[in-house]
Amino acid sequence: MDNVVVLAIISNAFWLMIFLGCIIFFRSEIRALLNSLSSVSVAGSHFELGDKSQTLKSYTILSNIFLDLLCNSLNREKFVEVFSEVNAQQLTKFTIKYLKEAPKEDINFLLMRNVAYIAGRKVLFQDALAIYQLLIDKAPTDMYLRNDMGIFLFDKNPSEAKKVYLDLMNENPGVLLYKYNHALTNITLDNFDEGIADLKSAIKAGHSDPDMLKRPAIQKLLRVQPDEYEKLLALEEEEKQRRQIHN
Repeated sequence: MDNVVVLAIISNAFWLMIFLGCIIFFRSEIRALLNSLSSVSVAGSHFELGDKSQTLKSYTILSNIFLDLLCNSLNREKFVEVFSEVNAQQLTKFTIKYLKEAPKEDINFLLMRNVAYIAGRKVLFQDALAIYQLLIDKAPTDMYLRNDMGIFLFDKNPSEAKKVYLDLMNENPGVLLYKYNHALTNITLDNFDEGIADLKSAIKAGHSDPDMLKRPAIQKLLRVQPDEYEKLLALEEEEKQRRQIHN
């Protein structure tokens, strides 16, 4: 059997075993958490979570499970596949409630970012946006968090994504990723001249993503302004050769 296939099977089996083991070992705590969530009115704007101390205790245990799995597996998509829409709604509603009550020092931001990601992939747009906004309110200087929010907004509201990346770009002029993402939003919004200027600037400054001109948003430029796209390809190759000579 192909070694790649064997490794994939082992990897999936390993994480499935860990996941099931966590569920079995922490079944009483998880049951307590789910019981506390049973009082949530998903359609309403106000709901009670029952006994707060028990809920937060269960949440702490559950967050550790999620943190280990999400951080070590490096694949949040597996959780998107595992969660049903109902479970994702329960998780995100609880997360929003938790973020409103918990002090900053008690929040695991990586875990919360992953919950927001899951909510976005499950098309829970408003919930995901609320989680991102609550996190940013608590950590307004977290560049990674704001970048995540920009990525989330890109397909849903590119105008807002552009604002996120414009702020990030102005605050961090040396981070070429923000300039590149700003270019993507401009092209998505048909601001071709501004998008092309961003791309030229990013290429000249050394943005080294080999697929930077192959993204779907950039392919739109190929269809609308093929000559400009060819010029960008030529510039990218020219800069690549120049860097090789200097190195």
